[in-house]
Amino acid sequence: MYVLRTGVAWRDVPAEVVGCSGVTAWRRLRVQGSGRRWCDDRAALTTVILTAASYG
Repeated sequence: MYVLRTGVAWRDVPAEVVGCSGVTAWRRLRVQGSGRRWCDDRAALTTVILTAASYG
């Protein structure tokens, strides 16, 4: 939110504001964004495992 509100670059975000460096905050946001794909993949894998177990 800080970056959107102020318009500063991630590298210029004060650590006091977000609790870590701006680059670290950006990396964490990027990882969280990719988490959705992990959840989808995990759900698909769980379905395959449960289906295989029911036939085994």
